[in-house]
Amino acid sequence: MLVFPSPRVLLAYLASPTLIQRTSWEDIFRVYGGLGLLWLALWIPLAADKPLVTEVPQEGEVEVAGALRQVGEKLTSVPWADFVRSPALWAVTFAHMAHNYGLYVLLAWLPTYFSQTYQLDLGQSSTLSVAPWIAAAVVSNLAGWGADYLINSEALPKTTVRKLFQCTALVIPACCMTALAVGTHTPSEAQAIFTLSVAAGSMSSAGFATATQDLADKYIGITYGATSALSVIVGSLGTFGTGVILDNLHEWPYVFGIAAGVYVAGAAAFASLYKAEKIFD
Repeated sequence: MLVFPSPRVLLAYLASPTLIQRTSWEDIFRVYGGLGLLWLALWIPLAADKPLVTEVPQEGEVEVAGALRQVGEKLTSVPWADFVRSPALWAVTFAHMAHNYGLYVLLAWLPTYFSQTYQLDLGQSSTLSVAPWIAAAVVSNLAGWGADYLINSEALPKTTVRKLFQCTALVIPACCMTALAVGTHTPSEAQAIFTLSVAAGSMSSAGFATATQDLADKYIGITYGATSALSVIVGSLGTFGTGVILDNLHEWPYVFGIAAGVYVAGAAAFASLYKAEKIFD
């Protein structure tokens, strides 16, 4: 579950400027694409299922058609209608959408913001963009440990813990985006605001990212996958929409203002709709 970027993303932030300066934009895609193919070439032989040699199916064994029929039967047994009618699952989905909107926009556009606003070169912009994600890695783990302690010690009800962490993970970034939209800041101040926003947002690891475990034991993967699919769409639309805004209006305050509104909407939905109880088992 993507609450903060992996080390690969951080390395790409740092390595890309040097690659661009020494080669070209096109070579960035060739290098990263080539690394992906290299990984695939190693993955296929090393990650094969065991046993490596499978027996040829004999007469009477389950055939492909029968296997597909079993899969179909399992899918039809999933309570899809209950998922759609569940306020708690919609709460997780809305929070996930809000989180992904901000995450995708910052991942894609943060270096551009530093470059356009402060006239920094690509290397300086990428370097300033790394700190928020490092902070997020730390805070995400601390949030998980903190939430587990509060739940296991029964210091707070599980529903309260989820709402506390998730709403904090959305409200603080909303405040940070508002500050960026209405104020003028130095590069260091902007970096600090972004760092606070992304670090706080990573507290979603104790919110929506684990909330589907509260709702069901049997359908955790399906429910999280469903919320993730919708959230990826919203995040991608946010990334595209940001480009449209900057191309036509050339105004970063609009970008940050919309992000703040999305964060607040996600927090309000989670606070009002979420309840940590088993409803699908």
